[in-house]
Amino acid sequence: MKMDENTNGSREYSVIDESNKLLRTGILENPLIAKLLPPEAEEYARKIKFTGSHAPAIPVNWRFAESIAALKGLEGIMINALLRAKYNLDAQDIVINTDHAQLFIISSLLTSVITEGQQAVDTKGFDTTGIFPNCDIHRASATPYRTCASSIYKANDRRYFYIHSDLNPEVVQDALGMPHDAEGDFEEAPTLYQEKVLQYSSSELDELCAERLRISGTVTWTVDEYKASEHGRANANVGMWGLHEHANASQVPCWWPPTPQTSPARPLAGLKVVDFTRIIAAPPLTHGLAELGASVMRITSPHPPTLPSHVVSLASGYQVDEDPRTAHAQPGLL
Repeated sequence: MKMDENTNGSREYSVIDESNKLLRTGILENPLIAKLLPPEAEEYARKIKFTGSHAPAIPVNWRFAESIAALKGLEGIMINALLRAKYNLDAQDIVINTDHAQLFIISSLLTSVITEGQQAVDTKGFDTTGIFPNCDIHRASATPYRTCASSIYKANDRRYFYIHSDLNPEVVQDALGMPHDAEGDFEEAPTLYQEKVLQYSSSELDELCAERLRISGTVTWTVDEYKASEHGRANANVGMWGLHEHANASQVPCWWPPTPQTSPARPLAGLKVVDFTRIIAAPPLTHGLAELGASVMRITSPHPPTLPSHVVSLASGYQVDEDPRTAHAQPGLL
């Protein structure tokens, strides 16, 4: 996606302009979302400013920067609503750097760990032994070859199929008649799987994953195919989230108890959150609450597989409690 400046100064494409447009048309003017926003959402949105490069930095077709920046804009709207409701504070100016926002989508690959002794740990190879327990029990991220067991490949009917090994690549490898380990980087390894996948049609792969292997996998759809599907129709009138009132006479709605740290600078300080979620779909939500001051206790287990990079990125600001089953996890390093 190329951006050029022409003689009259207009741009071919602007991430900043598109982020503003997406915040307005995709969120503020979306009837499925607008009904769940505070009445002052429009006022708060005027306090959101996007900055950064006009040209996309990640060379992909998906609008990562614009989508994440718009969602951060929504977060800013809700923060201003909280500041007014709880702290009686006027709406604050919120600046969102789109260059930084688009890195959020790959934040698990950019994490650094600083120990109590200010010792930086190199996480490029995700070697965090002694800090976090290693829950990659099936070695899903051990090599590029094992990692590429989960990806999107073309079937012999020219449809694409997404195979997800559920963090155990050997299940897929056994089904395709492939060795458990092989040489190759992230350019070479996918070709080994592609050669095997081309022996199947997309419907055969669907049957293989759903009925025989019992792992995640799906035929990739076009936008129109998704909208026409049962799943697409069921979600046609569903927004990004829903609010459901649950009346409880013994526990009426109220603000959380304040702490010495509770203030507009840390507006969620004093709020306690228990997180039972896994992987990357939900933990970033509670991660965001922690950044705003909430006390988050994340409950997990050493038994289900988890990629080391996800453990590191989702432990920001956390203290690792030692468990007798994972004695190499040292408490208090974060």
